[in-house]
Amino acid sequence: MSGTAVWGSGLVVAAIFLLVNSIVLLNGAYQVLTGNRTLILLRRFERHATKRAPATSNDCVLQGAGRILHVVAQCLVAGPMIIPWISSSLELTGAPQLPPLASWPAIADAYFVIFLGCFAIAIVCMIAAFSLRQRVKYVSVDESVTAPGY
Repeated sequence: MSGTAVWGSGLVVAAIFLLVNSIVLLNGAYQVLTGNRTLILLRRFERHATKRAPATSNDCVLQGAGRILHVVAQCLVAGPMIIPWISSSLELTGAPQLPPLASWPAIADAYFVIFLGCFAIAIVCMIAAFSLRQRVKYVSVDESVTAPGY
């Protein structure tokens, strides 16, 4: 695989990750701020995909907060992986390399501590998101029934 293909595929994956997470983050922020079910552009998709809606405005806020925490956890796990991804992509393309991280033990240790801290915070965010999503009460949504936020 050529160097351009490696970088191109990596950029496409990163762009898709950022796009999907930003849409979910925006949707969660909209739910928390307004108490409505979802963004106008996503209502039809969610109605067909889930066939249920949060029962009250408070349930919409809980669902939105859970979505925000879920995105934060994903970004905290993916963020520290950017440095090894760039390094391995450069190595695959044959670009000149920096000295290995093992030659700078203080930086390697700091990176490891940062990675573990991000991972621990991400686990806490995922547990909080799961507990918030478990508290949401749903009602069944049919095409003929209007739900909160529609």
